[in-house]
Amino acid sequence: AWNKGDFIGKEAASALKDKEPARKLTLLEIEAADADGTVNEPIYQGEELVGFTTSGGPNVSNGGSLSMAYLKPSAAAGANDLSVEILGVQRKARVIQGALVDPEGKRMRG
Repeated sequence: AWNKGDFIGKEAASALKDKEPARKLTLLEIEAADADGTVNEPIYQGEELVGFTTSGGPNVSNGGSLSMAYLKPSAAAGANDLSVEILGVQRKARVIQGALVDPEGKRMRG
């Protein structure tokens, strides 16, 4: 992708290509049966603020709640010790690596 010749913004893009991003878009599973994460819910790892949710909704397949979030790369690497503050309550959360898919339909068929 970097061999496209000159284009507007190439110098700025080239300067960023080898830098680690400040935040990574990540899928979270949240232990919350009565509320879902929405926009800008704070995410903590211990006492440290490590990101914010961007959207969320119920996990109809497995229960609980799912949220997309921007996290610091260290937290996005597979942290299981996260919490999301939803409606003033800290709720346990973990990073989901990959997609929540059951391609063979085993859960549905018991």
